[in-house]
Amino acid sequence: MKPAIAFLLAAAVPCAWGGDVKSPVKADETVTFFTSAAWPAGEPGKWETEVRGIIFEKESRPMVAAGLRRALRVDEEKLTAAERTLLHERMNLFLADHKRAKSIPASIGDECHQLPDSAPNGHFRGTLTFPAAAATPVLIRAVLPGGDPRQFTGTLLPMPDTAQPMIVSDVDDTIKITNVRDRAAAIRNTFQVPFAEVPGMAAVYQKWAQHGADFHYVSGSPWQLYTPLEQFTRDAGFPAGAWHLKHLRLADPGTVLAFLGPQHIYKLNAIRPLIARWQHRRFILVGDTGEQDPEIYATLAREHPARIARILLRNVSRETRGNPRMIAACKGVPAQKWLLFDKAEELPARLDAAP
Repeated sequence: MKPAIAFLLAAAVPCAWGGDVKSPVKADETVTFFTSAAWPAGEPGKWETEVRGIIFEKESRPMVAAGLRRALRVDEEKLTAAERTLLHERMNLFLADHKRAKSIPASIGDECHQLPDSAPNGHFRGTLTFPAAAATPVLIRAVLPGGDPRQFTGTLLPMPDTAQPMIVSDVDDTIKITNVRDRAAAIRNTFQVPFAEVPGMAAVYQKWAQHGADFHYVSGSPWQLYTPLEQFTRDAGFPAGAWHLKHLRLADPGTVLAFLGPQHIYKLNAIRPLIARWQHRRFILVGDTGEQDPEIYATLAREHPARIARILLRNVSRETRGNPRMIAACKGVPAQKWLLFDKAEELPARLDAAP
């Protein structure tokens, strides 16, 4: 099932905490807001954003957990205690009972917005407008029933439509070591060990942020991994950014491996709306050669030659600029516009000049 279709929400109303605004969130349910970008709404001081998130109840679901273990082909007896603990934590993210048809009220400052019903996979998304005097992060908060002391908050990132660079970054093997090309290693790096930074990438991204760049993290990893992935980027020192991950509903435990499969259509559909939404931004696409980033990014560069300023590819598959794959992938893209790099130190410190 697809998540609820985004739509323009009704005008905001004053938000009375635990008062006249009813909340469907039960005491055993959790709400997670995904960090989202906001764009100018056409009126000074107003921003528009697509709020996205999920509502779920934590469950163990032993039979599903057993099937998931079989799908992952993990022998727990060979794991350390720390690895087993992390495996269970990550697996539990896929075992949650997602709640459908929950319309959550959420507040931004003193305004309350009624979000659309959650889909069968627990996801909700809807477009709303909010005031903000400057392009600084804004907090969104779920309104809970009176007497519920918990807080479920998320971050909205206003991104002006200026000439500053907009970074679209892959995650696995671009900023986080996953080794997607080796399925056993990818499973281990995803479920059994702490996420690890590709050396030097956070420092480069911070330099770009200091020069006005904004960030979107677009990955084929499933939304179930959002919380540890977002925590990883914060702990590693990456700039805050909007997240775009893949929808997976665990009808079959084997589908948890789907994030290792082809990403071409998914990523194109995630990035094209960003290019259309920020019409004055120059886009820098950062990825790696382990999957289909060269083909995906080059497609976008051919579609939008004036908007895609650079394609930066971490070379994890030992490509050369002149080999058949790269020649075919980057056909029609100016040679100076795309770069293969091995180490973060090879990336430019500034992105204020197009190649």
